[in-house]
Amino acid sequence: MSHIPEESIQAEFSFDGAHRLFKYPGQCSHIHGHTYRVLVEIKPDATYGKLPQRDDAFLMDFGTLKKLVMPLIDDWDHKLLLQATDPICYAFDGNAKAELGIHELIFVPSAENMARYLAQNIASNYMHATPESFNLGWDYLISAASRKIPVGVTVTIYESPKNSATCQAFSHGERTLT
Repeated sequence: MSHIPEESIQAEFSFDGAHRLFKYPGQCSHIHGHTYRVLVEIKPDATYGKLPQRDDAFLMDFGTLKKLVMPLIDDWDHKLLLQATDPICYAFDGNAKAELGIHELIFVPSAENMARYLAQNIASNYMHATPESFNLGWDYLISAASRKIPVGVTVTIYESPKNSATCQAFSHGERTLT
């Protein structure tokens, strides 16, 4: 039995942000900041089967990957990330929150939850992206029939050089580009 090589692409992103973990019994309950480092890996879902051999293409253009990731990261860059139930969120109206850079999240802004959010939303963005988002002649995650091949998205987010959290999410099913 021959081994089928596993292919993936990985790109690194970063953003600066602050957060606090409301009700956490430690220092992380205080507002503090990080220069977050985000590693994103995309690979074909192993349950899909063997990809066609393409010597004239690549898995996904890095520019395509950037289009899937950057809108999510830009929402958090230079913002104070707070869970929507944090009392700080109730102290300001919408205009003041925007001016102060407060970004409300539906989850506790821990590294684990942030990695999960990014992985799930990158996978979703991939499945719902328009044809203009892809380099159709080269991205071979788009099959010959102009269908998106399901992918696994792994996101590792570093709060510091030594501390990170990782989450993996999958796009589901094959989807025709529309």
